[in-house]
Amino acid sequence: MSLVNVTTAPDRIVKDTRGNKVPAQFSVDPHDPFWARLIAAGDVVEIRADTVKQASDAAASAPATTPTATLSAAINKESAK
Repeated sequence: MSLVNVTTAPDRIVKDTRGNKVPAQFSVDPHDPFWARLIAAGDVVEIRADTVKQASDAAASAPATTPTATLSAAINKESAK
């Protein structure tokens, strides 16, 4: 049994075999008929290592857009006047 890491597709609510909502990221056996059907339907999507690396690289290179960073930028701009 080989497990794959998956995530819920956007705008989908996925429940496990017991009817409990699944976490944002989890591991499943893709050969299990229940999970194979959800993967085939696009309800859950496999997380690949290269996709995770691309996402983390993009996040690292993106400018800070937190409310604190935005507020600090506005204050610095005002004080420079």
